[in-house]
Amino acid sequence: MTVRSARTLLATGAISLAAVNSAFAVEPDAFGDRLVSVLDTMGLAATVGEARQEDDAIVLSGVTIDVPGEAPVAIPGDLVFSAVSEDANGDFLARSASVEDFSVELPAMEREDAIEDIGPQTLSVSGIAFENIVLPASGEYSHIDAYRFVSRASVGPITLEAEGETLLSIGAMDAWSDASAGDAGLVSGFEIADLETGEGLDLDFAELGLPAALDRDGVSTDIVMETTWNVEAGEIELTEGRISLDQLATLEMSGVFAGYDLAFYDRMMEINRAYLELPAEDSAEDMAALDADAIDTVMDLELASFDLRYTDQALLAGLFESDAELRGTAQGFAGLATLLLAGQGDEALAQSVGEALDAFVADPQSLHVSLAPDTPLPLSVLADPGMDPVDIIARLNLSVTANAE
Repeated sequence: MTVRSARTLLATGAISLAAVNSAFAVEPDAFGDRLVSVLDTMGLAATVGEARQEDDAIVLSGVTIDVPGEAPVAIPGDLVFSAVSEDANGDFLARSASVEDFSVELPAMEREDAIEDIGPQTLSVSGIAFENIVLPASGEYSHIDAYRFVSRASVGPITLEAEGETLLSIGAMDAWSDASAGDAGLVSGFEIADLETGEGLDLDFAELGLPAALDRDGVSTDIVMETTWNVEAGEIELTEGRISLDQLATLEMSGVFAGYDLAFYDRMMEINRAYLELPAEDSAEDMAALDADAIDTVMDLELASFDLRYTDQALLAGLFESDAELRGTAQGFAGLATLLLAGQGDEALAQSVGEALDAFVADPQSLHVSLAPDTPLPLSVLADPGMDPVDIIARLNLSVTANAE
């Protein structure tokens, strides 16, 4: 998927981020203005060309979203909000919203890597829908309102084609949020299902430096991420992270990061708004400065714990069986990791990690890496090349186990 097409999808999703029944009618222009106002508090600049009412629905036409450093992106078709009402608090509510299916023609791409040049493409998007939209009445929107904006957004299938052949397809994409617990745990997540490359994307695995055994047709990928943002505890918890490769392998992750508070949230929102103020041209230097600012802000978080687990169903087992050289490379890496850890002075850790890696390479079932520092470790410390590796490894309380149930 091209950057431009991705931006169109993101802009479409961003426009519709629970609901209760009410007898109050809502003026279409007021609804459009409120939507623009709420999006602005989230760092998204939008415009609405026309707002009109159709039965109990409000239809917005000519909607555009500003993309940092680019020309505004127009949302194809109309945005239709159904069962629109106003509650006693003055909040505008909509049971659902949708955008009609659309296709976008994209220009050809010339490539210099291991992917052949791609001719003109067609991006087709269908099934765009949103549930339980809330536009708060207050002019001072809280961070909680960002999680009340929409309870669920979905789209799919999505296909990218060139010259009659599929380059990429996605069965479905879903995003959700839940503000019911308030500051004790605001939840957000997303899922991408049945992500597949098609016959039109001709990859040269040898030139990419990848084993030929990976060159398989019809392999789909599923991705799930869910995060809890706990202001009261001052933590961000990755409760579920999973990447599944169609009965071949699964990568799961979870973790807790300390240092999340309203000051952190407000700073990230400030950076988002600064992005939107960039001109459409000659903004590369300013954008780089904002990128650096965003990274610095994230580096203020602290790693409290992190777990990474790889489970092999058939991928590495099959690769190692068909490619002895690849297995030898993996064995060499395991030996190198052991030597490096031993060189840092922790013989017990080196032996433990070495035994786990050797066991995994010999019989690849699962590999579990755990980081559990006694006290949260700032990400800025982990990213500092001047830090003593011995000290970092000791503070992380690294452990590695293989083939455990």
